[in-house]
Amino acid sequence: MQCPACGRDELIKYGFTSAGKQRWECRHCGNVAVIAVPEKDGPSTTFLATWLRRVEARLAELEEKVAFQQEEITRLEMHSDTQRSNAV
Repeated sequence: MQCPACGRDELIKYGFTSAGKQRWECRHCGNVAVIAVPEKDGPSTTFLATWLRRVEARLAELEEKVAFQQEEITRLEMHSDTQRSNAV
C-alpha cells in the first residue's frame, strides 16, 4: 500500500475509525488515511484459484502419462529379457 499524499510505501497501522476501518499513518510524511484494502475473495483470489485448479488437473494428466510410460517400459524390458533367454 502506498501513502495517498506522498506515494511512499512506509505505512503503519494507526488505530481505527469510529466505523471500524483501519487507519494508516505514513512514516515519511505523517499523513493519516483510511485506505481501502481489497477483499480476500476478490478477482485476484478467484484468478489464482482457477489457475491452481488448472495446474492440478494438468499435473494429474502428466502423472497418468508417466505411469503409463513406466508400465510400457517395464513391459518392453520383460519382452527383451524373454528374447535374450530364448536366444541363449
